[in-house]
Amino acid sequence: MSDATLDFGSALLADRAAPEASEIPSVNLSIIVPTRNRCHVLISKTLPAMFSQRLRSGSFEIVIVVDGSTDGTSRELAKLQPGNPLRFIEQDNRGPSTARNAGIRVAHGEYILFLDDDIICGPNLFQQHLDAHSGSGPALVYGPISIAPDAPPSVLKYANEKWYQEYYEKINEQNGVRLPQDDYLISNSSMPRQVLIDCGGFDETMTAKEDYELGLRLWNQGIEFKYVREAVAFEYFQKSIQYVLKNDGKAFGETDVLLARKFPEYRPHSPLAGLGRMAGWKRGLRQIYAALPFNPTSP
Repeated sequence: MSDATLDFGSALLADRAAPEASEIPSVNLSIIVPTRNRCHVLISKTLPAMFSQRLRSGSFEIVIVVDGSTDGTSRELAKLQPGNPLRFIEQDNRGPSTARNAGIRVAHGEYILFLDDDIICGPNLFQQHLDAHSGSGPALVYGPISIAPDAPPSVLKYANEKWYQEYYEKINEQNGVRLPQDDYLISNSSMPRQVLIDCGGFDETMTAKEDYELGLRLWNQGIEFKYVREAVAFEYFQKSIQYVLKNDGKAFGETDVLLARKFPEYRPHSPLAGLGRMAGWKRGLRQIYAALPFNPTSP
């Protein structure tokens, strides 16, 4: 376990005293959603799909972790009066790993389902995850993700749509991920809360690929990975190219180095390793393109 990974065994709630045991509701499933500055999508698309689940009210709770949002997310959440338990907590902007860890601390469910703030779930998704956990030992259950058909059109939307299609064609063919060579995506995954507590939660030094890092730790511990093809969720993708270049590119590069240091078995499968095997003239050409003040592929 990383020094930066939280110890959940004795952790109390971050924003208030721990409740008495009699005050803690009994729920089967806690849905944890970290969010930052995506208020419109969260309120108009993500949460309505969760409120429409065909699962008995009171058997699940939704925990939103507002990660330093500046777009009024907390104010809008406070206005909601859903029929299902909805809680939200706030923290300074510290990233998705810390936000998910904060959600795990306050969760009441036996199982934790992780969804992102731009993920739209089908009406049976919660039940499908719970059914996959019944009658078996501890397991990490995950389902496929596709791009939402009504997501705004963009080059990145179609690029991600193609990536998802190719990725899940492979996963379907081999009936699940195989680590360390495959990516593992947290955005439609569930597992027992106790498994997360025992492994120490998410490594908060990871600013990207924190899901892969957690998955590889659990894979190495022998936790069963269970792929449920029918448990489909949809990403309402709306990231701009500028956002991806400024945030995702840098974070993925930094965390890829951390992963390679932490898990030697990952190194041959790292995208950075692929760059190292690339011919020298191609690496030089990429560096020249990256330094240009314009897009060389634009007309």
